[in-house]
Amino acid sequence: MDKKPILIFISGIAVGLIIISVFNTDKKNTSEHDFSGIDNLEDTRHSRETIDDSQDAEINIIQMNTEEAFVVINAGKDRNIHLGSKLYVMRDGLRIAELAVIEVRDEISGADPVPRSDIHKIKNWDRVIIAK
Repeated sequence: MDKKPILIFISGIAVGLIIISVFNTDKKNTSEHDFSGIDNLEDTRHSRETIDDSQDAEINIIQMNTEEAFVVINAGKDRNIHLGSKLYVMRDGLRIAELAVIEVRDEISGADPVPRSDIHKIKNWDRVIIAK
């Protein structure tokens, strides 16, 4: 029996539960985000890498909060992401949105779309590149 689908399913559930607990959806002020507890997401990145190591070189959107208009990417200080870094969201070789980094952790970062209304163009697992 192949255990890979079970591991992916379990990882997905763990990520979903952590993300639900991390983001405070009751906040009314959309200019500031509650990143308390976001460190828990760093642990889930390792489970995905052990299952699908083809994602190691790519930066991707790993979570979105459409209500507060921000995303979380699977790169941080480890990939030379800095506060204020400009990023591009790519899909099918086309740039679909621009991001401004607002929070940097060791292995993940939070970013706002510019303009914020572009949050609706972005999907989980879209590719992200660092603007040069």
